[in-house]
Amino acid sequence: MQDPAADIAYWAQVAAFNATSIVTLARKAPAATAENTASAYYAADQVVSGIAGSGGTQALLQAYLNAPGNAARQAAATAALNATSAQLDTLLASAGTLDAALDSGGAEAMPTVLFGSACAFLQPAGGSTSWWTANNWANTTFYQISDRVRPASGKLQVNGTGTHRVVALSAGRALGTQNRATRTTVNFLEGINADTSRDGDARSPVAVFSNAPVSATFNDRLGF
Repeated sequence: MQDPAADIAYWAQVAAFNATSIVTLARKAPAATAENTASAYYAADQVVSGIAGSGGTQALLQAYLNAPGNAARQAAATAALNATSAQLDTLLASAGTLDAALDSGGAEAMPTVLFGSACAFLQPAGGSTSWWTANNWANTTFYQISDRVRPASGKLQVNGTGTHRVVALSAGRALGTQNRATRTTVNFLEGINADTSRDGDARSPVAVFSNAPVSATFNDRLGF
C-alpha cells in the first residue's frame, strides 16, 4: 500500500492546489472573507452594478435620450459608457485568466507539486498577492534541456564552452523595442539567447547561449 498511498497523496495535493487556484480566480480564496478584486465574479459584478441602478449607464443613457440637447446629460452618458467599456475589458481579461486555468495541455498532464516550503513561491495559488505572482515570474523564466534522457554530460554551451545538461534564463526588464505582449524569444532575451530556433515548438533549438554583464543591450541572467 505504500506506493499507492504516495500516489494518492500526490494527486490529492495536485487537486487541492488546482481547486484553490480556480476558486480564487473565479471569486475568492476558500478562507477569504472579501472578494478577490481580480476575479471573474468581481469583474462581472462591477459591470452589472455599473449598468443598473438610478445612476447606472442605462439610466444615464435614457436621461440623455429624453433630452438630447442637454450637454450635461450627454457628458454623463458618455462617461458612463466609457466606464462600462473599461469594466467589460476587465471582465474579459479576468474571464480569460480563469479560462486559461481550466485549460491544460500535454505538458501539464504530470504537474509538479513542491513539497518543500522553501520552493512554494514558485507555484503560488492563483490570485496570490506575492511578489512572484504580481510580477509574473513564470512569463520571463526559460530553460533548455540538452537531451530527453540524462547523459553523463550535456551539449549546451555558454559563451562557447561547457557541456551543460540544462541552462535556465531569467529575462530582465524589456530593452529597446522588446514587446512582452509578443511571445517570441527576441522580445525577452538578447543575443544568441534569442535565436528564432527557440520560438514556437522549438523542436531543434541551437545549443549555444551567451552570458555578459548587464548593460543597455543585454540583461539576461543565466544559471547552468
